[in-house]
Amino acid sequence: MEVQRYKAEDLIRFGRDVLVKMGFSEKQACTAVKILVEADLRGNYVDGIAGENGLDEILAKVNDKKIEIVDFSDLGKYPTMICVDANGTLGQYVASETIDRVIERMKKYGLVKADIANSGYFGDCGIYSEKIAEQNMAAKVSSTLYPRKYLHQILDGEEDTNTTSRVWSIPYEEGIITIDESAIKRAVEPVSKVAEHNMAVLNITKEKGEIFYVNVGNQRKKLSEIHLEAAKLKSQQEVLEKLGYQKSVDLLSVEAGLLKGPEGEDINYPLALDDVFQNSFKITQLGATYSNYYQSVNTFLTVLENIFLFGFFPDVRIVEELMSLELPPTLDGRFSQRIETHSMEIIMPLAEAKRKVKEVADRILQRYNLMYLPGRREQETKKDYLVNGIPMTSERINCLGEIGEKIGIPFKAKPQS
Repeated sequence: MEVQRYKAEDLIRFGRDVLVKMGFSEKQACTAVKILVEADLRGNYVDGIAGENGLDEILAKVNDKKIEIVDFSDLGKYPTMICVDANGTLGQYVASETIDRVIERMKKYGLVKADIANSGYFGDCGIYSEKIAEQNMAAKVSSTLYPRKYLHQILDGEEDTNTTSRVWSIPYEEGIITIDESAIKRAVEPVSKVAEHNMAVLNITKEKGEIFYVNVGNQRKKLSEIHLEAAKLKSQQEVLEKLGYQKSVDLLSVEAGLLKGPEGEDINYPLALDDVFQNSFKITQLGATYSNYYQSVNTFLTVLENIFLFGFFPDVRIVEELMSLELPPTLDGRFSQRIETHSMEIIMPLAEAKRKVKEVADRILQRYNLMYLPGRREQETKKDYLVNGIPMTSERINCLGEIGEKIGIPFKAKPQS
């Protein structure tokens, strides 16, 4: 598939013109499209300008009256709590405007929590949490899809099962650490789906707890005994011969470079999500094995939440205002977002706080054999794409061209030479 690189500012200009033509204000259009292209800059094409949650999706929902062309103004009367009813408008715009107000109040009060309800889709939550962390604040951002529980049910401790994304960002001496559940899912899914498919077609079964078995010739063997060697083979035929399969089976292989073995060798045919997959195959998008990455993330969150308090409870004074944002369970396709943040200096002096996070990071890097800290890959990708352009497939460019044709704004951007 042909890939060409385009300047971020050219994509933003096109997207802004499209949304303005559809009736959004210049400010709303520009803010929303910057978030879409920021997702592309981070390598998250799903939430990018030509992704499934991109410009075309916004236009479809505008036409279906699922996104309203309105502004918002309700920001709450308590200084450390912001409550926003987005009235169905662009999620990227509402979230960006709310984050600016969160940061402004943070500088005065040191501790702020914001709830946004009744909104369009927000996009990549890591963008918002890192914007806060750039101001030397710790941030947690979550996004939820309706239908969801009423806010009083959440305050009463009932589990909110519709959370679609949670992100934590915290500054340290060398930058920002960002733990993003959606980014982890995007990294794991392409390889885990291949393993699940191959497990099914090979009739690999899990028995006696977590032990996987596979038929090899006329014998039933533990998959762990042959998984690594079989997964390294370069063709389906070689794998089937290794397993002694006489009949034809349609195996899937992972995209080149997505999985690596213990010695850095390519893993082509993962056969199941067994211990070998979890502990021996390094997922390059994560910079670690599945098992090590998840253990490192859990350790990170446990340590950081002991040092820098997340999940603080709202003051009783704001409960009444929260209650006023109760929404009927009929808002399918609408989203809510929660932003929790506080100054690093609430707990200790900023320099000391950043040093302590760095110490935790160094220990976790070494203990779990990570190539890089969570969030670093997206940050380095952004630096590359800002200089060299955003890689756009012909399919995504055609998508933007079709959008332009439909509303009379031709896509004129040229690829970088």
